[in-house]
Amino acid sequence: EITEYKRSIWFWFGLRVITQTVLPLMQLLLSAQVIQWLLAGISVEKFLFELAIWVTSICLIDVVNNRLMFYFETESDVFRLSIMMKITQVIYNIDYPLIVSEEGQKIYSEANSLVGSPAQLFGRFIQELSRLLSAIIGILMYMSLVLQVDQLYVVIISLLIAGLLIFKWLHKKIAPKIMEETSFNNKQSSYMRRLYGDLRLAKDVRLYQMT
Repeated sequence: EITEYKRSIWFWFGLRVITQTVLPLMQLLLSAQVIQWLLAGISVEKFLFELAIWVTSICLIDVVNNRLMFYFETESDVFRLSIMMKITQVIYNIDYPLIVSEEGQKIYSEANSLVGSPAQLFGRFIQELSRLLSAIIGILMYMSLVLQVDQLYVVIISLLIAGLLIFKWLHKKIAPKIMEETSFNNKQSSYMRRLYGDLRLAKDVRLYQMT
């Protein structure tokens, strides 16, 4: 769906992954580099020159990263709305009994829950994917640095990652049930909102004292 929407997004996506990964690493390495320069006893002029290059590079990467973040926030919302339009077009073209059936209402509610706001799946998928890839690349880079210090750190980090994977697996097991209950509640809530706004029901409320 993303490729169909705009193929060029993947180029900027790759650049976003790179900047997200490199920026915190450069900030971390700068501290180590400053200590190394001081221990090496380089001249003040060379120290300031090297420091200026590092700080300028970090600032430029940060600017690019922020611009890409703004770009993807905008594009993600437009992409989400395009998917919402596709769902609407499907509703317009399928048989009416399929729409009003309980199963149809459930599927429609679930589909809407994926595009209903920028916080839903289709509103944040691109950015979440870039964070995931940046995290994976970052782990590999940091692991290579940690291996140079002490292998005990690798064991601790591996245990933490294993615990996180187990938690994610458990979350995936219960997520469909949560989604089903949420969909049912949303359908009921939507029905009640439609009733509240229907002035034709005012007569029934008065006749049968339903207040």
